[in-house]
Amino acid sequence: MLERAFILSGHGPLRLDLALPAAAVSSAGRSSSLADRLPVPAQGFFTASEFEQLERQNLIGVLEAVHWKISGENGAASVLELSPSTLSSRLKALKIQRPNPTSLYSRLGGHKAIARFAHDLFGRVLADPLLSRFWAQRSTIGILREEQLLVAYLSSASGGPAKYLGRDMRSAHHHLSITAADWNAFRTHLRATLESLSVADRERQEIISFAEGLRDEIVHDAQ
Repeated sequence: MLERAFILSGHGPLRLDLALPAAAVSSAGRSSSLADRLPVPAQGFFTASEFEQLERQNLIGVLEAVHWKISGENGAASVLELSPSTLSSRLKALKIQRPNPTSLYSRLGGHKAIARFAHDLFGRVLADPLLSRFWAQRSTIGILREEQLLVAYLSSASGGPAKYLGRDMRSAHHHLSITAADWNAFRTHLRATLESLSVADRERQEIISFAEGLRDEIVHDAQ
């Protein structure tokens, strides 16, 4: 919790409240989670794929802020100080397309809403006495990178324009002894996050169904 508070507080006073799951989302002094800002480079510098992710995240953030308006006054091209043709070329190269308005991603509120959801859920899981063992040997940077991967995974899986670069859920968890008790604890935190963020019933059921669909892939103990 202290490590997380140091990172999330930035250069200001140490804010222990930011390390708490629910408070980290609702705090008026914090506009978004760290995972919604810059990616964390693994080796002190960005690889080509990480730099591409940074550009992708930046473009998506701007596009959602201007409601996907490309050109004209207050359009994304104007905000980014690019010509509309240059921006269109970059979007085509990165395969960034406006998400379907009926997608779960859009109905939840886009990237920022997904990031808030992932941050709250991840914070609850990290604070759980049973589940925290999976991250006991991970560095703070490693934990933040996992949160960023979770944001990208959820954004992509829900129909958003984010690109997930991690492994599939089965291979990512095959080396972990995840039990039915672990899953039950996770399920409790998932429901608490949905409740905390006041996710509507329809979207809540879709998220729960999606999560339950992953259970057999990552849980080794069915008892």
